Amino acid sequence: MTIKDIVKAGTVAAKRVFGNTEDEATIEWRLSVCETCPMKKARATKAKEKASLALAGLRQGPVCGVCGCSLALLTCAHEEDLHEDSPTEAAQRPESCWMKT
Repeated sequence: MTIKDIVKAGTVAAKRVFGNTEDEATIEWRLSVCETCPMKKARATKAKEKASLALAGLRQGPVCGVCGCSLALLTCAHEEDLHEDSPTEAAQRPESCWMKT
């Protein structure tokens, strides 16, 4: 996790607190895609995953197995606030991932 990733996650967390998120239909669609994703992790195990959850104000919750982001933050983020995948992360994302579109 880079400093840029931390800043973006903090921005999304602040926007989430103040209700500045994607519309409900987009969030629900993203969550439905993540729910069936083989890369979804039910629990955070790595430090960067736990940091992402902490920024979301959560102690535990599902995270993306590719980038380690809290699904609570990732799915509600505006497109301009999403982190940029590294080439390794991009290659690991399944074709059905909404982050690829």
